[in-house]
Amino acid sequence: MTQAADGAAQLDTGLASAHEGSTQLRSGTATAASGADSLVTGATQVATGSATARDGSKQLASGLDQLSSGAGTLSSGATQVAGGTQQLADTLDPILGMAADKLPAIQDRVTRASATIADVSDKLAQGSTSISGHTASALADLDALIADHPELASSPRIQRLRDSLEHADSTATTVSTDLNAAAADAAAANKAIQGAGDLSAKATEAKAKIDQLNDGAHQVAGGAKQLDQGLDKAAPSAHTLADGLTQLASGSGQLRDGATQLASGTHQLADGAASLDDGLGQLATGAHELATKLAEGAARIPALTPDQTTNAVQVLSAPVDVTMQVENPAHVYGRGLAPMFFSIALWVLGISAFFLVRPITGRVIAGRAGDLRIAITAWLPLAGISVLASWLMLGAAWIGLGLDPVHPGLMIVMVTLVALAFSAVAHLLRTSLGLVATAAMLIVLILQLSSSGGTYPPELLPPFFAAIGHVMPMTYTIDAFRICISGGLMSKLARDAVLMLILLVSCVGLLVLVVHRRRQFTTKDLHPPLG
Repeated sequence: MTQAADGAAQLDTGLASAHEGSTQLRSGTATAASGADSLVTGATQVATGSATARDGSKQLASGLDQLSSGAGTLSSGATQVAGGTQQLADTLDPILGMAADKLPAIQDRVTRASATIADVSDKLAQGSTSISGHTASALADLDALIADHPELASSPRIQRLRDSLEHADSTATTVSTDLNAAAADAAAANKAIQGAGDLSAKATEAKAKIDQLNDGAHQVAGGAKQLDQGLDKAAPSAHTLADGLTQLASGSGQLRDGATQLASGTHQLADGAASLDDGLGQLATGAHELATKLAEGAARIPALTPDQTTNAVQVLSAPVDVTMQVENPAHVYGRGLAPMFFSIALWVLGISAFFLVRPITGRVIAGRAGDLRIAITAWLPLAGISVLASWLMLGAAWIGLGLDPVHPGLMIVMVTLVALAFSAVAHLLRTSLGLVATAAMLIVLILQLSSSGGTYPPELLPPFFAAIGHVMPMTYTIDAFRICISGGLMSKLARDAVLMLILLVSCVGLLVLVVHRRRQFTTKDLHPPLG
């Protein structure tokens, strides 16, 4: 008990420590579950944002492809305009120089040149207007793209692209303005020439404006070329960005799925940790109570001396003394078997007696007496032989073998009653069945030997024999003889005697009916066949 108390105390301490650890584990897993939920929320936001950025980058790449195509067209047109203005400058500058020097002499030629300049100015004005329209459209597309994707506003490439477009737009506007001014000047020059004004001064001014127009056209062409080159570099970068954002969206989706699985696992872990904590708490409480009770029990057990220990061992090895008392002893084996053999002898007597007497004669049946008188008259010889034989059997066992019944008078009465009852049974069967009755009584005798409890108690018999034993006459005669010889409950003896009396009366009554039936003769009975 002391060792058990010490072990329970160690168990109590260990479970208390384990409970503290499970409490910390429970708290930690709950925190981990909360963090996993936050991770799922953040991963979901990242996945959603990366998907949106991926779609925007694809739109940006598509827009830059279109803008690059338009910029190529713009660069080609601006180059053509610059070539035209260069040709114009190369053509008009000498003419205007000569006009300034020799204008009066070549007034007619200036008039024709003025007309040519006006025509060229119209064409250049139309080209400048187209360039301005392209650059304005490109700026609008770029602004829309930046509005859809604000994160692109800080991109250096986008900023340089915007600056180039604004410069090209400004240059185109300037070129368009200059071209319009040149046309107006050409018309004015022509008018002036036609009006015979100061043609030399005006020719000089026209030459300067044409040079300015040529410079502006070359600037527009250079800006458009830079824009085209910048867009050529920006478009692949945009596609690279779109591919990267696509990978980012895929990875963030996987991150979101993994975070969801992690959150589910951590919640299961938290639930398990909570169950573990609760179970360990109960175990810790039980272990504490066990340790306390065992310690109290060990303290209450007294320390025994060697003599007390020896005495306790003897008491524990044999706590009670078992004694057996026989209420109604038979003393010897013969007294125990006598009830069974008395019953067998009286039953066999009913079978063997008919070797000496006839059950009933035809003269008696044909007599004028009543059925009851004839039945009793026919049965009395067998009954007398059976009673006499039963007394002789009892006397031989009593005097010669020392039976010495406990209840002598009751023994004589019971033997007489059984002899009368068994003889009535034998006479009834022989009268009604004839020689077949002998076989029937032998069969019944065999069944009674196995079921009446003469050698073994009925509780030890097989179920079939234990069941039929309740209706066998020898069951009750053996019990009655045992009570008369060795003693027992008188109530059981009274029951057995009543049952034998009922058997006797019943058989005599049935014998009367058999006699009555046999007294009804037929032709066959009056005239039996010969042989």
